[in-house]
Amino acid sequence: MHAPSQFNFFSCDWGTSSFRLRFVWKGRVLEEYRDETGCKLIFEQNSPANRPAAFEAQLRRALAKLTRARGPLPLVISGMASSTIGWLELPYTRLPLTLDGSNLRLERVDWSAPSTISSTQLVSGAASENDMMRGEETEAIGLMQLVSSQPPNLLLILPGTHSKHLTIQHEKVTAIRTYMTGELYEVLARHSVLRASVGLSAELSLPAFSEGVECVRTNGLPASLFQTRTRQVLQGHSPENNAAFLSGLVIGAELLALAQTEGALPIFLGGSGAVRPLYAQAANVLELPLAHIFSDAEMQQAVPRAHQLILSRMPQ
Repeated sequence: MHAPSQFNFFSCDWGTSSFRLRFVWKGRVLEEYRDETGCKLIFEQNSPANRPAAFEAQLRRALAKLTRARGPLPLVISGMASSTIGWLELPYTRLPLTLDGSNLRLERVDWSAPSTISSTQLVSGAASENDMMRGEETEAIGLMQLVSSQPPNLLLILPGTHSKHLTIQHEKVTAIRTYMTGELYEVLARHSVLRASVGLSAELSLPAFSEGVECVRTNGLPASLFQTRTRQVLQGHSPENNAAFLSGLVIGAELLALAQTEGALPIFLGGSGAVRPLYAQAANVLELPLAHIFSDAEMQQAVPRAHQLILSRMPQ
């Protein structure tokens, strides 16, 4: 992949429950503002007629926090802002999705009053015949721009609430598979019979996590879940220990099919710094080789890098 031309611009990653705005100067993130004003919050707190103004107001508040940006600059927004709960709903780009961003669906959004933004481009998601994503397509484009050498065919895993497995063939995303791993964990830990046996904690025991991965490999997920309960009642494991065990079960179940596939594609692993090591540990337990694990720095650069590429392809 070739580095795109450098621009000064604003890069916004607007999720369901999170908001992040960056000022990018000569290819580097110079300032960043983030909060929890996700698209869902704005959607639920405002009527349809008021939502465009509410989205615009959130951007104005965030822009005011970035004190080092000067002059009218372009803004690129990806994530859920182009969804049914976003600023403006855009149809999905159909796969295959080229990793140079050339066939992404974009739409210009006009503001109601002058601002420090010269133009605003909203990025749509991507979809196959039976799966879809919003935000991850931009992250994937940026991540692949950061890899100097890569095999022609690979699998990119982007863990999250709805974990995405993206098949990449000759610099195109050709397939999407979504695993509701993060949401499944939350539902089981907070709303199932297991909730009394699970104590949500910021730190997870790796031995207990690995035990969960081993358990799901041996017994499968349905027969393993209740072990979270019996480990506490019959064996005296703490709720915090059980949280790690349950996490191992659901992440292990996600990766298990890959570990059992002959001739599998090389795997590139992304995700946040909190969850990426757990996926790497689960892959290790399952003897599933990982061709590349993205660093925290690479993950931070992914979306701004993709937005920079998008701007480089637009008429100047």
